[in-house]
Amino acid sequence: GFDKPARYFIGKEFKPKVLEEIHQTGHHYPAIIREVKMEMANGPRWLAWFDLPMRDEVTGENSIRSVARDITQQKETEIKLRAASEKAEAASEAKSRFLANVSHEMRTPLNGILGMSGLLSDTSLSAEQESYVDAVHNSGTALLSLIEDILDMSLVEAGKITLKTEPARPVRLLEDVCELLSSRAHEKGITISSFVSGSVPKLIETDSGRLRQVMINLIGNALKFTEEGGVYAELTASEIPDDDMLTRLKFTVQDTGPGISREHQSLIFNEFSQSDAESTRKHGGAGLGLTISQRIIQAMGGTISVQSELGSGAKFCFEIDLKVLETAEDHSNSALEGTEVLLIGLSKLQEKAVSNYFSEQGVTNLSYVDVDAYQAGQNYDRVLVKHQNDLGTGKMIKNLTQSGLDLGKTIIVLEPEERQDLTCYKAGGVESYLIEPIRSDSLIRVLLNDQSSITKEAQVSPAKQWTAAIKTDAVPRHILLAEDNDINAMLAGSLLQKVGHSVTRVMNGQEAYDHWQEARSGLPFDLVLMDLQMPVMDGLDSLKAIRAHEELDEMRPTPIFILTADEQPETRQLAEQNKANGFLTKPLEPESLLRAIADI
Repeated sequence: GFDKPARYFIGKEFKPKVLEEIHQTGHHYPAIIREVKMEMANGPRWLAWFDLPMRDEVTGENSIRSVARDITQQKETEIKLRAASEKAEAASEAKSRFLANVSHEMRTPLNGILGMSGLLSDTSLSAEQESYVDAVHNSGTALLSLIEDILDMSLVEAGKITLKTEPARPVRLLEDVCELLSSRAHEKGITISSFVSGSVPKLIETDSGRLRQVMINLIGNALKFTEEGGVYAELTASEIPDDDMLTRLKFTVQDTGPGISREHQSLIFNEFSQSDAESTRKHGGAGLGLTISQRIIQAMGGTISVQSELGSGAKFCFEIDLKVLETAEDHSNSALEGTEVLLIGLSKLQEKAVSNYFSEQGVTNLSYVDVDAYQAGQNYDRVLVKHQNDLGTGKMIKNLTQSGLDLGKTIIVLEPEERQDLTCYKAGGVESYLIEPIRSDSLIRVLLNDQSSITKEAQVSPAKQWTAAIKTDAVPRHILLAEDNDINAMLAGSLLQKVGHSVTRVMNGQEAYDHWQEARSGLPFDLVLMDLQMPVMDGLDSLKAIRAHEELDEMRPTPIFILTADEQPETRQLAEQNKANGFLTKPLEPESLLRAIADI
């Protein structure tokens, strides 16, 4: 130790027992600085060691002056903190892997539930059986939504939300989301409507998938808590000073629900938060949608907020700055200026959406009345009438005629499931109609009495939507399907065979490679659908083996699509790095699969 006087050490050789040494980086010339762990009389100690070359003032000889400072306590604290950090990081990684694996294992049987209910709905069923199939399909869809929320939350916590930029059309984005969610609104007897301002650019650059996810979360949340009235969504844009390339996009969704207390508004974006959090709460869900939406908008550099009072509904808004690829189009039409329009029976939020579109078209003379409150005498250029289920179609036509309305100028507004009443309306003299939720281009065309593009197919039940994408004019393909799950193999095979493709199914990656190689001498496969997690040889190894063989023989690459329940970005990137042509996730979407095959 250093308990002896200084003169004791003069002339003695200094040979400390160094257990560990860490050199400090940086520019310390001429000094040498390092941290050393030495064996001392009282045990191992960490020292901050400074060596400074110098010349002896008396003898002129070169020497080194060393100064050591005990930093054992500081170093041990640092080591503990590093160990704790590594442990926390490992725990986070383990959690992410666990959630990803659980998600994968749950999505695989869900693919069978949703897919098989879709195929079953395409067979001859009674009305009662169809309702049962729809119930199964809706339950599976709700479970899938919960799984995706949990997986998204794990990515959020791990800081792994990745944003991609691509061209997107804001008008279509919002109107498609409203149409997607319209069945939820109509089931509850409430309305859903939207308005996109003429200031919104035609084309922007953003992550359209993530933006769509936020819109679905916010509008879906509004629908969930609204029992009467409706939901209104709006997109507007404003210029950013000194930057012509950017626009500030503002999205607002307003509902006529119960509202949110001021106390709960400060917690609404927290994880697992619900505005009706008691054990007897009426509305389901994990309470992750708003949290995920907030994190996505923040990742996009934007802000999200809520305004509400109990009993007065709620309004959620987000604002983000986005690059403009194509400026807004001028949709105004001088032919509509001065047009007088009467709205009958629309909800207040529907009136708000329609009125906003009308004002941009120069239609300023608008009147609003209830279905039974119209008085004859005033002539209107066009009349929008909301179909009323309780009146019945025949009675509705009679009421309109007795009110003195010109049925040739009358536009009937119907929900998709009410489309069967159109025949009766047309027989009564009504020429024009709109299907809810009303799209902006359809509204303007019908006002101009242009029927060429307002015809819209009625929406089918949720389960039947699964098979709605099936076409009968597909080019027949010879397809190799590598899938070890019998139900998923039956599902994909049935779908492909319905459109005329021939399918060879194998159970693992080794069989996929062997069959692909054997087919080269006869009828080669046009496409390989490869599951990732399979016994004997997994899909990724099989993909690598096929690509290696193709390169060796200088063959034209066979299109290979990964078909998996693993939706992690890392998995997608790994597949792309190994030259997969596409990536399809389970639960399987027929439209995505058939579109991919059609494009090869």
